[in-house]
This record gives sequence, C-alpha cells and structure tokens, in this order.
Amino acid sequence: MKKFCLWLCIVIVITGVVALSACSAPLGTKPSTDGTATSPSATENGKDGNDGIDGKDGKDGTNGQDGTNGTDGINGTDGVGIESIVTDKDGYVIITLSDGRIVNLGKWVGAEPETSYLSFYPLDDGTLGVSVGNAVYLSHVTVPNAYQGKTVSTILPNAFAADTALTQIDLPDTIVTIGAKAFANCTALTSIFIPESVQTIAEDAFAGCPATLQRNRIEVAYDTQSFVEAGKQIKLLATAYIRGTATDALTWESLDTSVATVDQAGNVTGVEEGYATVRVKATERPQLSFDFGVTVYGQNTPDLVKTLICANNSTIEWRNL
Repeated sequence: MKKFCLWLCIVIVITGVVALSACSAPLGTKPSTDGTATSPSATENGKDGNDGIDGKDGKDGTNGQDGTNGTDGINGTDGVGIESIVTDKDGYVIITLSDGRIVNLGKWVGAEPETSYLSFYPLDDGTLGVSVGNAVYLSHVTVPNAYQGKTVSTILPNAFAADTALTQIDLPDTIVTIGAKAFANCTALTSIFIPESVQTIAEDAFAGCPATLQRNRIEVAYDTQSFVEAGKQIKLLATAYIRGTATDALTWESLDTSVATVDQAGNVTGVEEGYATVRVKATERPQLSFDFGVTVYGQNTPDLVKTLICANNSTIEWRNL
C-alpha cells in the first residue's frame, strides 16, 4: 500500500512538471512533434499598404513681355488711274490713263463673226481669198481676218462684182490685195474703208462703183515753213484720220536731236545747222506716221538766202564767193 502511494505521487509530480513546461512556452508558438517550439507563419508577408494621396499641381509660370513693334514701311508711289477704255472701229483696245498717256493694247481677239455665207478659196501662200458666195443679197458684209485658222488676205477678182444690194463692206487689216473688178458695178456702195495693210488695188477694182475710198492717214499743214534758224522755233501741224474720224492724239519725235528737237505739241527748235527728220505718229495706230524734213540754218546765213528759203519752202544751196 505504501509502495503504491509512492508511485502515484511520483506520477503526479512528473505530470505537473510537464504541464508547467507547456504553459511556459512563448505566446503564439506551438510545440513541434519533436518537442521544439515553432512560430506559426513566420515567412508570410504582410498586406500592402494603401496608396498615398496625390500631390497638388504647381502654379503656372508668368508670361514673357511683348516684343516691340517694327517701324512702319515706306508708302509706295501713287498709281495711275484709267480714264477710259474704248474699242475703235478696227477692233483695237485703247486705254486713256489719268496722266494723259494713251495705250494701244492691240486688237481684241474674240469669236470669229458669222461667215458661212461667204466663199473662201485657198491660195498658194497658204492664205485665203474671199468672194461674195451666198451673201449676194446682203446689204452689209463683214469680211473676217481669218477663217478656219487661215488668214484672209485677198479680195478675189470679180468677188463682189455687180452686187447691187451691197451698201457697206468691212475689210480686215489682213487684206493685202483687192483683185481686178472686185467691186465693179456695185452701184449702191458709196463708201469703203481701205485698211493700211492693202498693198495692191488691181485695175478696175472699183469700175462703175461710186464708192469713196477712205484710208487711215495723217494730213499735215505748215504753220510756218519747215525751215528754222538755230536757236529759234517753228510749229508743225498734223491731224490723224482713223476710220474717217479726225484725232489730234499724236506722238512727235526728232530723229536727230543734235540738229533739231520737237515737243509733243509739234514745236520744233533749231539746235545747229543741218537737216533733221521730225516724225509724227498717230498714238492709236503707231504704224501710221508722217516724216517732216526740217532744215536748220545758222545766224550767219545771208538774209537773201533766208528769204529765198522761206519763200520757196525748199532747200537752196549757196556758197560764199
């Protein structure tokens, strides 16, 4: 009985020691199967923290200062205005400028006029001749300057002969030749304008036709004779006729300014002894011109010779004997 009680006490003591050891292990550890303590989840990472709050935007920078303005540009010269624009009877476009100048822009190029009633014939030089064709009953006929791309250069012989209905015909400035009897016995044709381009009018071209032939021309007159003493002045007079209309729009020039000069009013000034050509042109038609011959004599020319020169309007040769 005493032995049994002793062993029981020993067992109780051992059990208490073991229990005490288990209770003294650190908090959060668990005993291993081999009797050592381990820390649960010692290798596991903690959760990520929340993102921080965004920082505030910085303030805008200040604007730079404005640059200085450039200097003003220089004003251009005043322009020239246009006073008028007209087309003359020949189809030339004429512009009158505000400074008095007149500019000829040349002939207006437009659609060809109706020409189906006329007859056209090819010539050896590549141009065309024209005749009345089916226009025999028309009172007013306009001949074109070209037909199907070819120049009309000739009014053919007998082209409008005995056309008693014809009262007016307009010829272009491409016509070079008017053939024989081209307008013979056109008894109703009283006037016809002949272009400057016409070089040949054949025999009897207007036989039996009462028409007055008109041409662009410059008519001249002399306020004094075309002789002038060196250092003095004379005035030359001229009038241009364009399609029968008079005009004083003229351009003057001296071809030898060492002998004589001329202004745009036709006033000629003698410079030194000699002979000079003074040319006047129609401003609207520069190809229309007239040449004056001007003789300049010196102060030492004998009075008798001066008198003879002016009285006869001719050049007199003289020698001191």
